[in-house]
Amino acid sequence: VFLTIDSAAYAGEDNKYTIGEQVTFKSKILDEDRTIIVYLPASHGISDKDYPVMYLLDGGFHYHHASGIVQFLSTQGRIPEMILVAITNVDRTRDFTPTHVESQPTTGGGEKFISFISKELMPFIDRNYQVNDYKLLVGHSLGGLFAGWSLVKKPDLFNSYIAISPYMMYDNEYVVDEIEAKLKSKYNNVNFYMTLGNEPTYVKTLERFEWIINDRTPKGFNYTWNKYPNDDHGSVVHLSIYNGLEYIFSDWPLPPESFNDGLQ
Repeated sequence: VFLTIDSAAYAGEDNKYTIGEQVTFKSKILDEDRTIIVYLPASHGISDKDYPVMYLLDGGFHYHHASGIVQFLSTQGRIPEMILVAITNVDRTRDFTPTHVESQPTTGGGEKFISFISKELMPFIDRNYQVNDYKLLVGHSLGGLFAGWSLVKKPDLFNSYIAISPYMMYDNEYVVDEIEAKLKSKYNNVNFYMTLGNEPTYVKTLERFEWIINDRTPKGFNYTWNKYPNDDHGSVVHLSIYNGLEYIFSDWPLPPESFNDGLQ
């Protein structure tokens, strides 16, 4: 695999403060170069610990604030230290949609994109970083649609999901229909955290999605839907990631005495 890594990532060259490394490699499945931005915990490479991995869609837009959330919550003992893999876009409409819609010519590449994640990106991360088996997927809008579809398309690929204002109306609610037909009756402690800003046009479809989840009540499937009436489609992302991580790791926090060397 050909790759290039930002050589200044942790070197502090020219007095620059860098918070990640950019990696580009050739995807055979997608037949194009793909770029990711990787945030590593401070202890990575120093300790022998392995870390959960959070895969972030629309990574070029959300890496900066999402990596800050991960760094802050982990140093406060609210979540474990983790690796963040932000996947930057080439054609998000193509990659995040499971079906082709005639009015949007590039739609319908979801099958290839989920294969890219599972067969190329995840093995690359596993080979090059200290990872454990716990994987999270975070997606916004069409990325949230992709998260919902992943839940039933490859139900064992991720342990937890944060679906932010998911565009579940896509293609006559195709993904909601798939979830209704294929939602499993039992999961191994999977978390699905869904959010919505002040977006009235989303409510009817997401209420149907919620009804399906509540009606089936799969064992081992932890689900919640939080609404943020003071946020819009863009601003809802930050709080959703922050609160979603706290929800997913609500049973994880260490006692305060474990962090006595923190800020007073």
